[in-house]
Amino acid sequence: MKMLIGFILVLSLTACVSLQDLRNGKPDLTVSSDKPVNIVSNCILTNWQKSAFRYGNVFIQDNINLADGKTVYSESQSEMSDVYTVNGHAKVDFYHQKALFFYRVNERITSIKECI
Repeated sequence: MKMLIGFILVLSLTACVSLQDLRNGKPDLTVSSDKPVNIVSNCILTNWQKSAFRYGNVFIQDNINLADGKTVYSESQSEMSDVYTVNGHAKVDFYHQKALFFYRVNERITSIKECI
């Protein structure tokens, strides 16, 4: 019973954050690539979609607030990657809700690193 209550509490806490709320904090990972933004962002999208059966759907959208920007994010908005251009290089800022399980976060980070 205690585990069920704990699970419901964690679930309710993770459902209350928007993408902008995540961006208001410091990125959990920042990496750069010589590849174009479209290649990097679509690679991240493809890698994250491989886990959609476990973590839910993943989407990509243009981000007009960032230079040549794209945002890849989960349906629950519990994690996201902003991919944009800085000095001719693609930069990736990865954010996640702090209540996520480490194995999920590590899987997302590994996917990002495979794309740079």
